[in-house]
Amino acid sequence: MVFTFVAAAGSKVLRAGALAAFRDALPRMIFLPKRFSWSVAWLVVVAEMATAVIVAVPGLAMVGFLLAMGLMLIFTLSIASMVRRGSVEPCRCFGVSTRPPGWIDVIRNLALIAVAGAGLAGTAGSANVADIGVGGLALATGVGAVIALLLMNLGEIADLMSPARVPDRQASITLGIPEKS
Repeated sequence: MVFTFVAAAGSKVLRAGALAAFRDALPRMIFLPKRFSWSVAWLVVVAEMATAVIVAVPGLAMVGFLLAMGLMLIFTLSIASMVRRGSVEPCRCFGVSTRPPGWIDVIRNLALIAVAGAGLAGTAGSANVADIGVGGLALATGVGAVIALLLMNLGEIADLMSPARVPDRQASITLGIPEKS
């Protein structure tokens, strides 16, 4: 969760123009009056960074995972609303994107909610980070980063595997590419 929220907030503030693009898109994404766009854009970035920090603090991790679940639920409902309306406004979840949201983004967010729920369940047992050891912490961090990267790029992965990306037989003939027998 830490990696996901740092990447989301960082992509909005570290890429030139990304925060302004996010701000400009908000009224079209969630029907927000333009006068509140800057405030909400910064509120989202601060909430994402605060969530990352709170999740990483051992004594506050439970609160952080609850906050992560709440934020992800809000983001998921917003994306689902955009998909249902047929919005072509690109999702600015991880900075500048040219792809409009789809159900795969809703699935991604539901998976992130499940990850936060698992983190919450793990903190309920109040396992001390010191009990895990450096190796266990490194393994958990590495696995978490890989899962976060996969989930953050799930839409692009799905696009690569979609049938629309595979040239059909007629296109192969038209392009003069010999057919395989």
